[in-house]
Amino acid sequence: MTDVVLWQGGDADTVQGKCRMIISDFRHGPGRVAMAGIYDLTLVRTAQGWRIAELAADFLPG
Repeated sequence: MTDVVLWQGGDADTVQGKCRMIISDFRHGPGRVAMAGIYDLTLVRTAQGWRIAELAADFLPG
């Protein structure tokens, strides 16, 4: 995950976020980008701390 951006959700115990994902493949020599995309996520505050409530991935063509 890279370029993580977070902002307050609907209340003080919810955070919305977006970040980029890059998955590299090193199986056949120098690394290359195997997949890339964007995660949309929702975090909620629990008694045990912040937890991921929702996570959706949108893969970019490539």
